[in-house]
Amino acid sequence: MTTSATETSTPGQAAGQEEAIKKVVNDYYVGLRDGDLVSLGKAFNDLAVVCGYIETELFEKHVKTLYDYVLAEEPPSKKGDPFTCDIESIAFAGKTAVVTLAEHDYLGYDYSTSLHLICDADGWSIVSKLFNGTPTTAK
Repeated sequence: MTTSATETSTPGQAAGQEEAIKKVVNDYYVGLRDGDLVSLGKAFNDLAVVCGYIETELFEKHVKTLYDYVLAEEPPSKKGDPFTCDIESIAFAGKTAVVTLAEHDYLGYDYSTSLHLICDADGWSIVSKLFNGTPTTAK
């Protein structure tokens, strides 16, 4: 994963926050890659929402809809698909953060994704996922 980060806290705090956020993103990635709901559940807050477009179709759903979708599809790791998820940026202010991802070849689509996170008593978690999906182009 490639990363760039901006922050409004001290350098020591920033490094610790960035590592904790990267762990959440990794849980998200592993959950999608392997169809692993335990990993996805660790990444997302129970109240999270998922909104965005796949081509021209709008989705505005509770995160449990994402879980259902992940369960219904054969995951990339079992299909042999080269799904990748790269962190383009992490921006955080206090106990909130925005992570921008480039996801390639997830079940036939590439995604530009923004994850919005909060840090509460349980640590960092995704409270919303905003995405735009376009068909993966063959190389």
